[in-house]
Amino acid sequence: AEGLFDRARQAAMMMQDIADIGGGGIEVGSSTAFVTFHTVSDRVAAEQMVLCQCDISALELKPWWVQAAPEAGDINWVNASAPNAQQWTRQLFVRVLLAFAMLFWVIPIGLIQLWTNLDVLQTKFPWIAKLQEDEMGTLLYTLLTNYLPVLAQMGLLYILPVLLEIMGTRVEGVKSKSKVQIQCVGRYLAFLMVTIYCTIVIM
Repeated sequence: AEGLFDRARQAAMMMQDIADIGGGGIEVGSSTAFVTFHTVSDRVAAEQMVLCQCDISALELKPWWVQAAPEAGDINWVNASAPNAQQWTRQLFVRVLLAFAMLFWVIPIGLIQLWTNLDVLQTKFPWIAKLQEDEMGTLLYTLLTNYLPVLAQMGLLYILPVLLEIMGTRVEGVKSKSKVQIQCVGRYLAFLMVTIYCTIVIM
């Protein structure tokens, strides 16, 4: 037990040194460090111990967090060295960007719903009503009014997760791939709710 306590104390001193370098890595340099233990028991002990006994005001000036690291395959190594201040700025930028994106998302969804409204189509484009005069025209009319709008909306909803993942990885700079996926699911659900709302209101 004494040897385990000594190793945990060494880990605490190491992490304190990491936090002190470059102002805690908050303004300059990296704010991420990995500590590898040789045994599972050492890791569990380090996770449950107080690694820094210092004043709360000092933590407010130089905050740092200790948590179990994700698997190596789950880490976005490109973003692993991003400072906390930079990541906070990126998160704020992405949230503002997503708010505006949801507002502009109404435009393509609304246009697609208007596309399916036959009365509006025939008023704006009288030639569409004339397509039903022959067999080939009827097939084209069915394709234009029934299938293409659905395919267009499905295409938008299919591209959206890819864009959200790129935004989380490259723009926001999230350090964990699983966290990117969780964020994508939540944000995709928000866009889906906007889509359903627009569909019900316009229809």
